[in-house]
Parts: sequence; C-alpha cells; structure tokens
Amino acid sequence: MGWHRSKNSLRYAIALAVFLCYLATAFMVFFARVDSAVNQNTVELLQSNVQQQSYHFEAVIELQFNTLEVASSYIGMQPQKLTVEQMEDILQSLSSTDTFGRTMLILPDGTGYSSDGIVTQVGDRAYFQTAMSGQRAMSNPLSSSVDGDNKVVLAVPVERDGQVTAVLGGSYDVGALSSLLFADIYEGKGYSFIVTADGSIVSTGTAEADWSERYFFDAYGKVNFSKGSLDQMRTDFQNRSSGSIIVDNQGVGSYLAYEPLDCNDWVLCYVVSEEDAKAGYEFIAHYELLLGAAFLLGVGALLVSIQHINARDRRRLMRKAEEDSLTGLLNKESTARSITDWLNEERCKGYQVLLMVDLDHFKEINDTYGHATGDLVLKKTAQVLRGVFRETDIVGRVGGDEFMVFLKNVGNPEVVQRLMSTVNSRIRGISVDEIPQETLSCCIGAAFYPRHGKDFTLLYENADRALYEAKRAGGNGHAVFQAEG
Repeated sequence: MGWHRSKNSLRYAIALAVFLCYLATAFMVFFARVDSAVNQNTVELLQSNVQQQSYHFEAVIELQFNTLEVASSYIGMQPQKLTVEQMEDILQSLSSTDTFGRTMLILPDGTGYSSDGIVTQVGDRAYFQTAMSGQRAMSNPLSSSVDGDNKVVLAVPVERDGQVTAVLGGSYDVGALSSLLFADIYEGKGYSFIVTADGSIVSTGTAEADWSERYFFDAYGKVNFSKGSLDQMRTDFQNRSSGSIIVDNQGVGSYLAYEPLDCNDWVLCYVVSEEDAKAGYEFIAHYELLLGAAFLLGVGALLVSIQHINARDRRRLMRKAEEDSLTGLLNKESTARSITDWLNEERCKGYQVLLMVDLDHFKEINDTYGHATGDLVLKKTAQVLRGVFRETDIVGRVGGDEFMVFLKNVGNPEVVQRLMSTVNSRIRGISVDEIPQETLSCCIGAAFYPRHGKDFTLLYENADRALYEAKRAGGNGHAVFQAEG
C-alpha cells in the first residue's frame, strides 16, 4: 500500500512540476510578447511619423523656394536695372511675410543688399556660386552668416534674357520648422535634429543641452544600443536610407528614427524617450487576459485535448460513414435521410425540388476507357454539382452514375429550369484527357414538393420518371415531372 502511495505521489509531483514549468513558460512568453509587440509598434509608428514629417518639411522648403522664384521672375522681367529704392521695396515685401528672417539681392560681384540695409560680400559662398550657375541653392547654417545657427540661406537665380544677372536669397529658420513639425507628436515631449550625412548638426529642436559644438556621431558613440548600432547609422546616413535605433543612456531608454531629406545631404532625426513613446499602449490589457487564459489552459488543457480528439474522431467516422468514398458527396442512405429530415423541419416552407441527374452513355465510357477513367468522370461531375448548387442544398451520389440534388426553399420555380440548364451546359464542358473525342452529357429529372409528393419516396419516384422522360427525348436535356390526367 505504501509503495502504491509513494508511486502515486511521484506521479503527482511529476505532474505538478510539468504544470509549474508550463506556467513559467507561459509567463516568459507573455512578457516577451508584450515587450516585442510594444517595441515593434513604437518603432513602426515613429518611423511612419518621421517619414511623414520629412515629406512635410520638403514641401515647406519647396514653397519657400517658389516664393523666392516668383520674386526673382518679377525682378528679371523689369525692363531696366532696379534702383536701390526698388530693390529695398522688393526685399522688404518678402521679409514682411514672416517667411524669411531677412532677404538679400546679390549682384554678380558677390555684393549683397539685405532687407535691413546691410551690405555684405558673399561672393565666396557656395550657395551664391550655385545660384549664379542657374540652380537653386541652400546653405548649411554653419557656412552662413545670416541670423544664427539654425537659419539657412535659400537662394535662386535672377535671370534676364536667359542670363543670370543676380541672386535672390532669404534666411529661413529650419530649426523652428523641424521643431514645429513634431509639436503634436507624443505631446511634444520628443525633439528633432537635422544632421548632415557626415554627422554635423544643422539644427536641433531641444534646449535641454547645447549641441552647437557637438558632433552627432560622437554623442551617440557614448551610449549603449539596444537595437541597431553606430556603424549602422553612419552607413544609413551615407546611403540615404531610413532607419531606427534604440539606445540606453545611463538607464534611460530612447528611440531615434531618421529619414533622409531631399535638401543638401541632410537627414531628419527624431528622438523620444522610451517612457513617452510607450505611454498609452492600452493593448497590454489584452496580454493580461492571455495570462489569465494561460492559467485556465494549464488546468484544463489535458481534458479539453482528450475531449477534442475523441469528438474529432467521432465526427470523422460519422462523416466517412455518410460520404461516398469516390466523390466525397453524401452516399445514398445519407442523402435520403437528410432529405427526409429536412421535409420534417419547420424551416421547410414553400417550394422544395428533388433533382435526379444521370450521365448519358456512362456504361460505354467505362467499357471503352476503363473504370479509372469512369471514376474521373464521376469526380468531375461531382465538382460541377458542388459548383452550381448552394452549400445548404443536399447533393449526393445515389448510384453508379446517378446523382441526387435537393434544393431547399426555392423562392421561384423558374430558377430550377435555369439551374438544370446550367448543369447540362457544365457537364458538356467537362474535359477528360483520356476521352478526347467524347462529349459528356447528362439528363435531369425534377419533382416539386408538395405538388409532386409530400415525402421523399414519392418525390424520388416522380423525379426518376421525369429523368427517363428526358432520356427518351434523346438525352442531354432535362424535364419536370408531369402528373397524368
């Protein structure tokens, strides 16, 4: 007795250990799934936001260039050289729109006349030289003397008679623009950078630290990467590719996503803390429910599995017993039983139709081409019947080449004629490689409930009579039972 008790205790201990292992695994899977899902959703949303804002940034810059080009076209169309007063009026007009901090008209010798009355020599500036060659140009803030670090010069050529006669430029605050773009994301708790491909900082949207003398890659070379790497960022910046990283700076996690801009070789970056990025993920409650379900599954999994297996096997056996093994349709007994059961249901209302379908000259096909070919014909006929009739209709094989179809609750009797014609047509369209010179056909007989019978036996007999009427008419057709007298 003690030996049996010890043996049972060992079994219970093993079962308990297995159960505890299951729970531990469920916990680990749960937390891993939560963390993975949050990170994936956060990164995807962040990258999508940065991509959208990069498009917006480029559209705004394009608008500013268009504004300058409208003014440059006006200057170029003037019949004579502008006076100093006229230049000042045009520049003041552009500056008064709050688009540009100030504007400047630069003569071919590099002398620039600004809207605030300052005369500057910018002949050695790259943006001036590019614009003099007939192209748009945008300076980097570090090479611009206009209004501070976060402002750049947008410059367009002024052309007269196909020749560049001057350059029109305007200072624009790209730092303010990049900060404004992200103001409504994560409640404005993140901040943006504009960085060149080599890591020089063009502008920054944060006042928490002074980045004016700092190098982007140097700053991120001092943090730990949870996702991505410094080399990956360098490569992406050089290849003009978008991407994202996750960093851990002294225990504070942050997400950084970046997208190349179609301005110089700049890259738009956006940084947000892990805490702010993950705030509001209410879907975690869904995983908590999964955890509760895991407890229940651990207790009931074995019983449910056994019950499921037994029920599945019973259904499989019942289905096999009801099916015709060749075609997968109901066999003769199941077809008759299903029709009888339906006729006794309250849902059986209005017209019901029993169809008998018989292939023409099937015996000759079997005798000439063999039973394997005949079986193939029967399978393809079954496929036709499944395709023509509804899933709720009863379709079975009740003899060698005889099929039975029962249409439930037919609203319009005329539909039956069309369906029988469709079956005739599709049977003729069956293609069997083994009998290339044969055209298949069938005959169909129909009997209507309750007009031609109120039980299965009488409907079957009358549909069979209609079938043979169709055969006597030469085959390849259909007929509806006609009561004598």
